Amino acid sequence: VNYWYKKEFDNAEKSFMEAYGYFNLEQYRKLHEFGTLNANLALLYGSRKDYGKAVDYTQKALDIIALADGKLHTDYLIDMSNYSKYAEAAGNNAAAYEYILQSNDLLRQIIDKNLLYWSAQEMELFISNHTYRFMDHFNSFYFRHAAELPELAGMMYDNQLFMKGLLLSSAIKFQQAVNSIKD
Repeated sequence: VNYWYKKEFDNAEKSFMEAYGYFNLEQYRKLHEFGTLNANLALLYGSRKDYGKAVDYTQKALDIIALADGKLHTDYLIDMSNYSKYAEAAGNNAAAYEYILQSNDLLRQIIDKNLLYWSAQEMELFISNHTYRFMDHFNSFYFRHAAELPELAGMMYDNQLFMKGLLLSSAIKFQQAVNSIKD
């Protein structure tokens, strides 16, 4: 992985492919870690602008992570978003559109599922690390394709309302906590 951070992509590819060989048994190929390895290879090929390979390895990562952890895992969400980026870069806007809509919906599902369980700190961490990143990607996609996909404007607006609703919900919870404290 150090090769990746040093941008020594040839060495990184050799290292990743060597690790790929360690997952030679079928039961190992169902592990989340193998999905992560495929996602890392996708990032490598995406960095090299080899979007065909990036799409292929991202799809493998999605399949493995869905099997290992389910689709409501943040790594699945990340790979859905990455798939849309690579598909768009490869000129497959239909696939990019499909995956960006799915990742947008998945983001909301993850938040809805965990909203009652997350502490304020966990919610803030998730929003700062994930939510804005994916919504920014969605918004950028919309602006690039506004002419052919005008319906995305409404979805972009819905995302903003969704986020404002989260803030309102948090403010209400905070106010209720303050009101419940007896001096």
